[in-house]
Amino acid sequence: MHHVCVKIRHVLIIGLIAFVNSSATAQDGLADRDIAKEVEQILLKRDIGELSNELAAQKPPGTTAELLKRLSIFARAGHRARVHETLRRLAEVNDLKTAGNRYYINQTVLKAIGRDDFVGLKMYFDKIAVDRYEDVLILNPLVLPTT
Repeated sequence: MHHVCVKIRHVLIIGLIAFVNSSATAQDGLADRDIAKEVEQILLKRDIGELSNELAAQKPPGTTAELLKRLSIFARAGHRARVHETLRRLAEVNDLKTAGNRYYINQTVLKAIGRDDFVGLKMYFDKIAVDRYEDVLILNPLVLPTT
C-alpha cells in the first residue's frame, strides 16, 4: 500500500510541475507555436519583403516576444544580416536570461537561425544560450530543429 501512495504522490508532483510550467509559458506569451502562429497570421495579410523592410526601418522593440517575432520574419525572408542584428539585440534583453520559458525561446531562435547559418548559431551559443547545465541538455546542437 505504501508503494501505491508513493507512486500517486510522484504522479501528482509531476502533474503540478507540468501545470506550473505550461501556465508560465502561456502567461508570458512566448511559446514557439504562439509566435509562429502570430507570424503566419501577419504573413497571410502582408508581403514578407515589404514587412521585413518596414520592420528594419522601425526602432527595434525591447521585449523578448517582439524580438522573436521580428527574428522569425527576417529569417523567413532570408535576411541573414537582419537576423544577426536581431540576435544581437535579443542578447541584450534583460529578461532573456531569467525567463521561465527558456525552452520555447531557444526553440524559436534555433528554428529561425536554421542549420546552415553558422554565424547565427555561433552568436546564439556565445551570446544568448545560458551557460547552465540544464540548458546544455535542452540546447543539444546535434538536435537542431529542421526548417
